[in-house]
Amino acid sequence: MSRPARYSNEHIVRVALRLLARRGPREFTAQALADELGITPGALFRHFPSMSAIVDAVIESMEARLFSGFPLGDDDPLRCLEKVFRYRIDVIHAHPDVSRLLQSQHLGRAAGKTMARRLAEFKRRSQKFVRDCIRHAAARGELDPRLDPEAAAVIVLGAIHALSHVGVRVVKSRSHGAIVEKVWRVIEDVLRGRRAR
Repeated sequence: MSRPARYSNEHIVRVALRLLARRGPREFTAQALADELGITPGALFRHFPSMSAIVDAVIESMEARLFSGFPLGDDDPLRCLEKVFRYRIDVIHAHPDVSRLLQSQHLGRAAGKTMARRLAEFKRRSQKFVRDCIRHAAARGELDPRLDPEAAAVIVLGAIHALSHVGVRVVKSRSHGAIVEKVWRVIEDVLRGRRAR
C-alpha cells in the first residue's frame, strides 16, 4: 500500500519551508516538523536522512521557484527584463514564505555555510540578470542616454523588492496585478526616457 500523498517529499519540503519561515531555525526541529506533518520523527527520517538534507531540499525548492521561469534567449533585453520583473513578483506573491526566508537570516542559520553561500548566490544571480539586461539595452541604444545603467538596475531591483517582499503584506490580491502593471509602465518610461503615460 502506498503512503498518503501528504507524506511525500514535496509536501515535507513545503511544510519545512513554512516552518522555517514562520518560526525560525531554533524551532526547526525534527519533532516540530513531524508535529506539523502529523507524523513521527521516525517516519520523517524515512524520507530524508537528516534535518540538513531537509534544509538542502528547501533551498533547492526555492531555487526552482525563483529561477525556473526566467526567460532565456529573448533578443529584446527590455522585454526580457519585463518578463523577469513580472515572474519574480508573481512567484513571491504566490509563495510568501519564500519571501520571508529570503529576507531573514533563518535559512542561512539552519543551512550551514555552504548552503548559506548558495542562498546568497540566488540574490547575486538575480541582480546580475537585471544588470545584464539593462547594460544590453543601453548598448543597443534603448535606454535614455542620460540614465546611468547602475542606477536603472537599482530602480528595477527596488521595485521588485517593494512589490514582492513588502508588497506581499501591502498589496491585496485583487489589486496585485494592476499595481504591478502600473509600476512596470513607470519603470519602462524612465528607462526609455519617455514621458509618463
